[in-house]
Amino acid sequence: MSIQLVMGNQSGDMDSICSAIGLSMILPNAIPILNIEKSEMAMRKDVLYLFQQLSIDPEKLYYRDSLPFF
Repeated sequence: MSIQLVMGNQSGDMDSICSAIGLSMILPNAIPILNIEKSEMAMRKDVLYLFQQLSIDPEKLYYRDSLPFF
């Protein structure tokens, strides 16, 4: 079984983050990777607000710096 990593562009803005998560939901065996460092999420107030509204825990997501090959 192969795993696909789905990542948005390097700006890591809301549309890139949402696209990575959304695409990974429809692709089999796909995992979204947020193309920002985990520490940068605190500055993404718009994304944090959206996650709060959708009950998405940002601590349970994968970030660019959580992978050994980035």
